[in-house]
Formats: sequence, structure tokens, C-alpha cells
Amino acid sequence: MRITRPALRGARRRTRLVALASVLTALAATALAGTAAHAGAVDPSPTTTYSTAQLAAVEKAVAGADVVGTAWSVDDPSGRVLLAADSTVSAAAIDAIKRGAGANAGALRVERLPGKLTRYLSGGDAVYGSGNAGRFRCSLGFNTQDDAGNYHFLTAGHCTDGITDWYSDQFVTHIGTTVGSSYPGNDYGLVAYDAGQPVPPGTVGSQDITGAGDAQRGQAACRRGSTTGIHCGRVTGVNWSARYPDGVVTGMIRTNICAEPGDSGGSLYTGTQALGLTSGGSGNCATPPSTTFYQPVTEALNAFGVQLY
Repeated sequence: MRITRPALRGARRRTRLVALASVLTALAATALAGTAAHAGAVDPSPTTTYSTAQLAAVEKAVAGADVVGTAWSVDDPSGRVLLAADSTVSAAAIDAIKRGAGANAGALRVERLPGKLTRYLSGGDAVYGSGNAGRFRCSLGFNTQDDAGNYHFLTAGHCTDGITDWYSDQFVTHIGTTVGSSYPGNDYGLVAYDAGQPVPPGTVGSQDITGAGDAQRGQAACRRGSTTGIHCGRVTGVNWSARYPDGVVTGMIRTNICAEPGDSGGSLYTGTQALGLTSGGSGNCATPPSTTFYQPVTEALNAFGVQLY
């Protein structure tokens, strides 16, 4: 999530979800490496085999149920549709999802997240945005360059949504302007640095980043954000979708790495390779385990026609 700052006088206010650490609790179950099975997850028909078409139908039913606070993914190794539901999702809502899945409801594996699934807003350095949506702190993801040699930075799309101007400190030094934003559906945004700005480093903290790649299940990775700094763990899933209160983001990376308010847009990476931009999740860094979702960075780079350096 992004950190809310006092609104500019005269600016149009819009309600923003701010996830508070006090309401984010740790996951009751963590993903098992290599299988994406979850402790505490319910598989009512462990011996039944479902076809690709049946799994796709179940995934469509979950998405169509339109239940805020759920996240889901088709898990090929187990042949199941994994459904994670936070504490705001009632048993009746889960039952309704199952009814929507019909005869294929047995393909659902349900996992309960005791915290509240939310977007995270504040390479990992703090950036401050203002615009019609208000004033917020997020985290810079990765510095990039286009074919003309112009410099930009990537961050989360829910950070750039409704935000035009960006600052390197608390709204004093102007550094750039939003030139691209995609949220919901995706969760990425692009900010162009002002002319005359120093060449930004192609690093995340002290870690040099030389390229981008697609995350793999079980892969070791680290995340850097302006609230909690660097934390590391593993990728526990790919191609997850999450329904936030203001829309669904699809195709995301899932990890067991913690994050907190202000970390949104920050960098997910492994060694010198960029993987993703922090989107949202449940949990906090004081009481692990946690789960966090990320927008794949390769999709953002391709969408904007920019590259890492």
C-alpha cells in the first residue's frame, strides 16, 4: 500500500485503502516449496483428477464470484485451483464460490488468510507522489531507460493511478512526472525523470541489477521497500490473481516474503535479475509468516518499451 499524506488544498479527495500493520496478521499456512500445497488447505477430493478445461472453468467461476479479499491460481503440479480467502470473506461467500464451480467444486483447495488482503502503498527508495488522488509515499522499483536515452523509474500502478508529480523527499524536490499507469488488471506505472536530473543508478540498494526474468516457483528472492528495507524468502507461486476492493490484478508472483505499508512498488529480485514490483498481500514483518504479491517486471518493461541497465 502507499502511505497517505495530507491532501493538497483544493485537490479532489478520493477514498484510498490504507492497510494498517495492526490489522494485518500472519498467514496461517505457508506454501510448500515445489508443490504449492498449503498447510491447512482443504482438498475435499484428493483422488479426483480434473482436466485443464475443468480447472479453467473453476478459475472462471472464482473470478466471476467477484469476492473482495480472495486470491487464486491454477496449480498445475497438484491439478487444483488454489483459493486464498482473507478474514473478511465469509463462509457463505466461499460456499457461493463452490456452488458456482458446480460439479467441479472438488477442484478447489481453500486456504484461509487471517489478515486482510490489501494493496501495499510507500530500487526500494522512498518516492512521494501528488495529484488528484492525494499525496502518497511509495517505493521506487527499478530505474529504466528508453531507446532515446531518457530515464524513468517503474513503480506500482496503484501508486501512479491519479498521481502526476513525484518527489525524492517529502514533496520538496520535484524529480519526475507520471507518463504511464495500468491499474487494475495490471499493477505497474512509469515515471519520467525531469530533465537535468543526475543519471539514476541501475541498482537496488547496493545490488546491481543487469537484467529481468520470470519468477520460478521455489526460487530464492529478496524484496526491498522504503518502509521495511530488505527481506528475503522464496517464490511460492506464479500466475496468481488477487481481488482488491477497487479491482482485480492478474498474473502475479506470490512469495512468503513480508511487506508493509509504504513498500508498494518496491523491487523483487534475485541476484542481478529483476523479478517484480510489490503489489499487495497479508501479514507484516514483525510476526511472520506473511504472503506478498508482485507484478511481474518483464510485463511492465515490455508494455512501456523501456529496459534495465
